[in-house]
Amino acid sequence: MRRILRVPRRASPHHETLEAYLSPEPFATSDQVLLCSFGLNQSTERSSAHLCKALVEVGFRAPAARQVIRTSPLIHRSSKGTYQLRRLCMEQSAP
Repeated sequence: MRRILRVPRRASPHHETLEAYLSPEPFATSDQVLLCSFGLNQSTERSSAHLCKALVEVGFRAPAARQVIRTSPLIHRSSKGTYQLRRLCMEQSAP
């Protein structure tokens, strides 16, 4: 049986319009944005609004940004209502 090779066709005008309508994907991952928003001082506290603004600036929509903040394993909410980076515990590896 012979295989028929297909030549890729040009996208239809409808498909091109649909692609133009869709919002672009964020260029940075949420983890990178969250880490950068804390800067070099890892004990810094950031508000939810500050973190949300940073995520929105790189392409996330506000509801998605709030979801990332709530569910990120990198940060935790302090008793003051602000967010801090979680401390990483490095275990010594056995030789």
